[in-house]
Amino acid sequence: MIPILSRLLRSLTAAWPLIAVALAQTHASPPIQDNSFLIEEAYNQEFGVVQHINGFTRLWGSDDWAYSFTQEWPVPGDARHQFSYTLTRIHAGDFAGSGSGIGDVFLNYRYQLLGDGKAKVAFAPRLSLVCPTGDPAFGRGAGGFGFQTNLPVSVVLSKKWVTHWNAGATLVPHAQNEWVIAPLAPATT
Repeated sequence: MIPILSRLLRSLTAAWPLIAVALAQTHASPPIQDNSFLIEEAYNQEFGVVQHINGFTRLWGSDDWAYSFTQEWPVPGDARHQFSYTLTRIHAGDFAGSGSGIGDVFLNYRYQLLGDGKAKVAFAPRLSLVCPTGDPAFGRGAGGFGFQTNLPVSVVLSKKWVTHWNAGATLVPHAQNEWVIAPLAPATT
């Protein structure tokens, strides 16, 4: 039973960018194209709107998990700029008796380079500073300052279908561990 569920979960995860966000639409309300929750979409927040994003990842067949909380703030007067932060709590089950604890903190900046929540194509690259607040001895952080980038692109295919695509990388030049559980990036949008 578990192998079947595992294959199904992998299939759904791989197909998610094609499934898209807008599944239903009424005549009274406009379509929602900026409400992805498993992948970062390429839209900054409108002025006066603060977004809270929660993410939880649990590795199948282990005790490892990561929780992340991101709060996004548009820069007053210019919606092209957005700042956010991501806090993490990590439990690395492979470290006996380590329990859970604070992971690394991410300070994020996004620039709306192309489009917005109403455009057919949007692109809002993100650059993040990774702050080493997690303890690498317990698998909760990288153990050094680093950088992360994400290049989200959102494309409207039709009135009912929007896709979100991401490419990114994380670099921690002086990492003190061999592996890191990265939070859902922002899920920073």
